[in-house]
Amino acid sequence: MTEIKIILPIEPVPTPRPRVTRHHGKSLVFYSKKYRDFKSTARTYLKHNYKNIRVDGDRLIHTDYLCVFTRPKYMYAKKYPDGLIPHQKRPDRDNVTKSIDDALQDGEIISDDSLIWSNTTKKMYSERDKLGRIEITITLKQ
Repeated sequence: MTEIKIILPIEPVPTPRPRVTRHHGKSLVFYSKKYRDFKSTARTYLKHNYKNIRVDGDRLIHTDYLCVFTRPKYMYAKKYPDGLIPHQKRPDRDNVTKSIDDALQDGEIISDDSLIWSNTTKKMYSERDKLGRIEITITLKQ
């Protein structure tokens, strides 16, 4: 069993529904700018910093995602702990998971995100005075 750890210093972004518009009688499908920027930044970061990590489909792939969102200002009050705090609001876990799967595929870490057979995702608010990030652990099983 092999473990690969990756830290993306990027705020997690959920995968939105594709938007459709009509232009000169043709339908055009597009995603929000925030999502496109997330995918572009994640792809560039992964290709540059993890260029020697490649996972193909000959082994079982399990992923663990820790999605850390930047703490909102009201959580800086003394009644909130300094460490990670569970995040139970929007965006939902499924859409965040989809965007990370897509980022791993676009960053050429995983050849196809459909090869992931198992996943665990946790959403948390960041520690006090820290920014959002995504911590990824890829476990390869025989």
